Amino acid sequence: MKLVVVGGDARKAGKTLVVSGIIRGLRSLEWTAVKITPHFHGFEPIEKNRAARAAARGFLLTEERSSLGRGDTARYLAAGARRALLLRVQPGSLSEALPALRQELRGARFAVIESNSILNYLRPATYLFVLAETRRGTKTSVRRLLRHADALVRVGRSHDVLTRRETVPRHVTTRPAFLISRGERINPKLCQFVRRRLAHAEEYPWPRISSPTHEFKEPSWLH
Repeated sequence: MKLVVVGGDARKAGKTLVVSGIIRGLRSLEWTAVKITPHFHGFEPIEKNRAARAAARGFLLTEERSSLGRGDTARYLAAGARRALLLRVQPGSLSEALPALRQELRGARFAVIESNSILNYLRPATYLFVLAETRRGTKTSVRRLLRHADALVRVGRSHDVLTRRETVPRHVTTRPAFLISRGERINPKLCQFVRRRLAHAEEYPWPRISSPTHEFKEPSWLH
């Protein structure tokens, strides 16, 4: 499997738009797309008991079946993803969810995951960091991941956010940067960048998982 991860420093920064644009622009790769979220809400009444049991164990992994919905995973399918998965995870429970996610991704050649936290366990072929349009500084917890970004992406009207010292560390501004307008479905240059990264990446060896309670350590590449 070759993996692309799309993260960012805030909600509503445009991460789903970026994921959908990559899927649409590189549709021939037959993506399996995954969104990881800490939010356990938006269930239909019939799903409430299932959701409660899943919340008790720490996670719930479901597959999107329709491209007509309003959710982010429906947008993945509408963009052309072969499969779209939603992983709801309680804080601190992502390691317990990894065996189930691994099973669902078995056989996938190309996967894209919308998440920051997955970087604590998996090393992608490329990591794209979507910068929020707001002027507040990047959180310390996310800044550690920002320095590992292979490229920066801004969804908005200008590249100003890429050069603001209080938002982005100076050394990160040397990374490739791409601007996407909110009405733009595909950014060809960004897709070309992702394709090149994938072409030069090796197949990713999934971490060995002995049991759902296996304790993971932060990988050395994040130090």
